[in-house]
Order: sequence, then structure tokens, then C-alpha cells
Amino acid sequence: MGTRTWCAWLCTPPKTAAGAKAATAPLDAGNVMYALHFYAATHQADLRDRMAAAVRAGFPVFVSEFGICDASGNGSIDRASADAWVATMNELGISYACWNLSNKDEASALFKSTCGKTSGFTADDLSEEGTWLWDVLHSEGESAASATGAAAGTANTTAGSAASANDSGSAAAGCALHSSTGTFDWTATVADRWEVGDQKFFRYVITVTNKGDSAVTSWNVRLPLSGTVTISDSWNAIVSIDGAELTLDSVSYNGMLAPQATAQDIGFILSGNALPRSGPITG
Repeated sequence: MGTRTWCAWLCTPPKTAAGAKAATAPLDAGNVMYALHFYAATHQADLRDRMAAAVRAGFPVFVSEFGICDASGNGSIDRASADAWVATMNELGISYACWNLSNKDEASALFKSTCGKTSGFTADDLSEEGTWLWDVLHSEGESAASATGAAAGTANTTAGSAASANDSGSAAAGCALHSSTGTFDWTATVADRWEVGDQKFFRYVITVTNKGDSAVTSWNVRLPLSGTVTISDSWNAIVSIDGAELTLDSVSYNGMLAPQATAQDIGFILSGNALPRSGPITG
């Protein structure tokens, strides 16, 4: 079932902290799946957060069309936003289909406009979006191998520690850190990393668990930084940088945690010429 505004308005902001009323006028019928479309350069954290709230409220969602350019199907490519969308969809178990399989002279076409083939394609025939999609669809098995190889790099830090788990530029995808405080237990994982020119990008995935005996209404975590970095994108948290520290604050629909409950699907992408110090210091 399509939704209004070209399937880009799947849901309204949650009416309650639990997101009990997330979708716009759901149909009074069974066996219905709602379509969502996004274009990464236009649709970013706001729509992504509303999609996540709808899924958590029990609405089945299929991203039946997306691209990594702007909503016209052309224009600039936003790889950081596209990576954040894929990370969120993967974490929520949402299936997705990329637009479009053609050689049209526009950013959303998966083949270069100079490609006239109908079979026998090679990597050289792919556009920028096509190359990105190929990498996305082939990354899962490679990431599993990387995570196994990175196990020796896993580090633990305690609250108040500013120890760095990795030197600048050395963190591999799958490298995770863990931190505990009196109330919270959480992990920060480098889900993947890439480079554009001399600029490094790191995608972090965060989980926060309330290990206390009482419910909490919000949470806050901090990460010390090394070097100059910029937040390229974030999801399911308010992320900010103040000096040499990055702060994540809960949002309305995931701040309330019952005892032993876990907030998931939280993350951010950093860019810069130095790896952030990845030891979490408080929760």
C-alpha cells in the first residue's frame, strides 16, 4: 500500500513515548504492508526516525523505491545519508529495492549513460550509485570476516576512562567497545569505515541497556574525541560535539527504558582526518 507525498510520508511523529500511534490512518485490514520511498540527499534523519517509530509500533514496512541522490532522481549523491539509511533498514529488518535499473543520464541510474549493453556487464559499466549498491549488497559476508579478524582489537573501558581503543585510522569494521555505569550498559561498534580522498568516514552503531531495577525516562552517553571530526549524519539520538567530546542524547521514543530493556538502532557517521577516540566514558 502506497502512502501520501510520493510514499515519503509513511508516518507522523509518535504521539506517545512508545510510538503507539505512528502511522497515518492505518487501514482497517489484515495482511497489509506499507510502502516507503526515500532519496538520501533529500530525505534524512527526520524521515528515517519516523520510519523506525512506525516499525517499532508494529507496522510492516517495505522500502519499495530509494536512491542515493535527491528526490528528482538526479542531482548530488549523498553517500553518508545513504549508508545511514541502509544501516537503519538492516537493523530493523526492512527490505528495500533501489531505483533504477537503466542507463539514463541521471544520478539514480545504476549504469553509466555510455553503457549500451543488455548483458555481460562489468564493474566499469556501473554508475556511482550502481557501484555503491554493489558494495552494499556484497558487504555482509565481508563484514562478517572483518569482524572475526577484528576480535583481537575489541577493548573494554570503564566509566570515567578516556583511554583510546585504537590509534588514529586503525579501527576496523566490527571493532566494538563496551562500557558500564551504575545504571547503563552499552556498546559502541564501528560498523564500517571508508575513505573519500584523504577524508575518513566511520559509521558507529550504539546500543544502550538499562541494567537497573527502575525504569528511566532518558539516557545520555559521551565519547571522547581525538582530532577534528564532523558529524555527517545521525539517527535515533541527538548527537552533538562540544570541544573534544561527542554527546548522544535520547529522543522522545527511545529514552524511556524499562529495567533490562535495550534501546537499539542508534548511530552516527563521523568524518575527519583522525579517528575519534572510541572509549565511551559515561552513560
